Amino acid sequence: MQSRNYRSLMVIAWSALLLAGSGFATAAQFEWRPVRATGAHSFNGNEILLQGGGQQVTVELLISGWDPEQDNDPTLGAYQAALDASTLANGVGVPLAPLTVPNVAAGAFIVTRRCTVGQQIDPNGQPCDLSACPAGEFCIDNMSYVFANLQPLSAVSTASPNYEFGAAIQSIQGGRADTGIAYYAGTLILVVPSGASGSYDVGFVNDINKTFMNDFFARLIQPITTVPGRITVVCATTADCNDSNACTTDSCRQGTCLHSANYNPSVSCCNPGDGSTVPLTDDNPCTLDVCDPATGIVTHPGGPAGTPCGDPSTSECDRADQCDGAGVCSPRHSAAGTRCGSAVSTPCDRADSCDGQGACQTNIIPDGGSCNDGVFCTIGETCTGGVCGNGAPNVPNPQCSGDFDIDGDRDLDDFAALFDCLMGPDLPHPGGDCVIADFDGGGNVDLADVAAFQAVFDGN
Repeated sequence: MQSRNYRSLMVIAWSALLLAGSGFATAAQFEWRPVRATGAHSFNGNEILLQGGGQQVTVELLISGWDPEQDNDPTLGAYQAALDASTLANGVGVPLAPLTVPNVAAGAFIVTRRCTVGQQIDPNGQPCDLSACPAGEFCIDNMSYVFANLQPLSAVSTASPNYEFGAAIQSIQGGRADTGIAYYAGTLILVVPSGASGSYDVGFVNDINKTFMNDFFARLIQPITTVPGRITVVCATTADCNDSNACTTDSCRQGTCLHSANYNPSVSCCNPGDGSTVPLTDDNPCTLDVCDPATGIVTHPGGPAGTPCGDPSTSECDRADQCDGAGVCSPRHSAAGTRCGSAVSTPCDRADSCDGQGACQTNIIPDGGSCNDGVFCTIGETCTGGVCGNGAPNVPNPQCSGDFDIDGDRDLDDFAALFDCLMGPDLPHPGGDCVIADFDGGGNVDLADVAAFQAVFDGN
């Protein structure tokens, strides 16, 4: 019988891994081999063919080949093999499952001793310990077990779906010599439901931390190959293919059960209990449409952020809409004040900018708004139709009077004095009376100052 002390076993096995030195080039192998079923069946090598589901299949773990030369180097000291639970589903029929009635141990165990009559091992005798056999039977070592007579510590861990079968010897007489046969190393009983169909390749977790062999001196034996056991469910009639799913139409074709959907999975979600359907989509591009095939319930979690949605158009102030990751389609408006459109800026028509709602707006100052036309000797300018003007002469400012000869008027004599100071925009004026000619305060006398003089010229 298997030991319940799986932790102790793992201490021995992991010590072997941690202390492992150089490995061995071997043909070491684990194999799942179907050996019997509770209903009609036949065998084809390592494959068991079931005449319909609704059965239990016994699969044995076999171990072999750790010393192909059979020269006792290496001898086997410990092993562990992990079931790959994902291989119990084939995507066609209902998945298989380990037997769990009356408890988990009923479907996964290691038989180290069996009850038998006399001293010949009965392969069908019940597993036993020293006190468990019926009257008239004896509990003797299972001689097909790889560690028979070597005081093994064996166990099966069912803590995860990937059941782990393992054992390590405690004898000081050395490990198990390889005699060239496949030894028994564990038993797995699988429930094959009535809705099972097609082939199931029961496999191993091919990870050196999960499936491995060690020699008697705690050295790793490698490489290891694994051979899955195949369970194939064949049918004779449609009745053999009932998967108890109201959302499928069952049929038997050339010995294979088919379960085709009787609804359109691209538009609906079906409840397998009663066959009722609900729409799959919520017409929201920002959510995922998720159907739970076990319940027929549809959920709509948020889709990936950045998924295109809504208005696809793009402008300077409004980029294409995108999903926010929480199921909402969000506009992507540029912040208010972001530059857009015309960049030209005048006193009454500022550069265009985004309004924060996706539109590019002009920034024209309303008519009558104050502005500065840049002319030094005009005051009170206002905007009209986006143009700055309507300024009055700043006559009280002596620099803007234009009365060079200080005779109370601005006439041709004054213009002649202005003309004498006219040197253009590139040269500064020499000062003196030319300060009065610099109407715009630009430090030179140019045509802009001539225009300003014309604005105050009275001809008197």
